[in-house]
Amino acid sequence: MKKVLCLIIAVLFFAQPCLAAEEAPVLSEDVQEKVTDLLDLLAAVDAGENGMYFSENKEIDQDFLDRFLTWSVWLSVPFIDGTAPEITELSGGTSGWKIPEDKLKAYLQNSVGRSDYEMNGNMKLTDGNIEIGGFTPSAAYGHERPDISKVSRISKTDIQIEGSVQYAPEFSEEPSYTSAFCVLLTQNEESMWGGYTLKEIRKWGKEDQTGQTGNAGSTGYTDEELCTMARTYCEARNSGISPQYVVVDSTDGNMVSIHLYEDMGDHTATFDWYTVDRNTAVGTNTLGETVDLKNP
Repeated sequence: MKKVLCLIIAVLFFAQPCLAAEEAPVLSEDVQEKVTDLLDLLAAVDAGENGMYFSENKEIDQDFLDRFLTWSVWLSVPFIDGTAPEITELSGGTSGWKIPEDKLKAYLQNSVGRSDYEMNGNMKLTDGNIEIGGFTPSAAYGHERPDISKVSRISKTDIQIEGSVQYAPEFSEEPSYTSAFCVLLTQNEESMWGGYTLKEIRKWGKEDQTGQTGNAGSTGYTDEELCTMARTYCEARNSGISPQYVVVDSTDGNMVSIHLYEDMGDHTATFDWYTVDRNTAVGTNTLGETVDLKNP
């Protein structure tokens, strides 16, 4: 009886810390606030000009970099050694912003993962500074501060942020609407956004009456659930060996492409690719063989 009692006490004693660890949030309150600041800036990019930019272009390309920098400057984001760019006199006698080139490139690299910015016609490089002529960006919609509903750890370095943001028309009678978003961030100690850099915009679109967005199926298993199931499925078929990373690479309607791989430094080594239906978790692997993530 004493042995049983001691065993029960030991189990309870050691179980407590494990439960506490599982309930710990992925992000601290302070870091989540800074991540929300980045999402707020992305919402401004989305609302710019005619609005709903991300429904047309979610790639981090040159057009995205231009819009991201435009709104960063206009909204006075403090990215130059903790201070915001200010209106000043430029070399040609006009007014605008003067930003050290190295600071601008570091800001873009640590915010959205790219620094290969191509200067547009409103910019020029003078004495190591990028001069941006005065401008006033337009936006058909204003927006509320984004609301984060879920934070999931995808790998040792990557997290997935899900939530929504509300938009309202600025100068028209168009109705207000809500966009649901899902973005992937990666750890970066140099980033001012709580130590995270944008890696991918997986979903950012206007919700319809069913609560779904136009660019991804939102029913069935979540991305996090599918990645967890895919890892377990892979381990069961590889003698318990687990890939370093399991991430959703892309979605096409209800079909989800999951990449299982190792980061080798100069290249990635793929374990497998699973393409499955979000509702059933059934699909195929790289060889075209049937996979059922529910039954590892």
